[in-house]
Amino acid sequence: MKTFTRKAIESNPWNAVRLDVPANANLNLLHAARAAAIECANEANAMMWHVREGQRPAGGIDEQYLAQSFEQNWKAAMDRIVILQKLIDAAYAVEPMTP
Repeated sequence: MKTFTRKAIESNPWNAVRLDVPANANLNLLHAARAAAIECANEANAMMWHVREGQRPAGGIDEQYLAQSFEQNWKAAMDRIVILQKLIDAAYAVEPMTP
């Protein structure tokens, strides 16, 4: 079973989307994961539009299925970007000073 590490993300950017984020993830890992998730969202979005414009990968897979699959991947990547950004924001948050 793969774990959410920088090495795992570098080997496959989709690991940043599909693997569970550990509670002890540091800022460097969170930033790397967010960048990878953005890359995945862009890739899925481009593929989704290629299929909708009639360009599709070889293999005879149904266009509707491909479009839905790429859209699901895009949504998963976008959801993960939001989660990672919240974790990054929380890590940077500083408690307000009291007078």
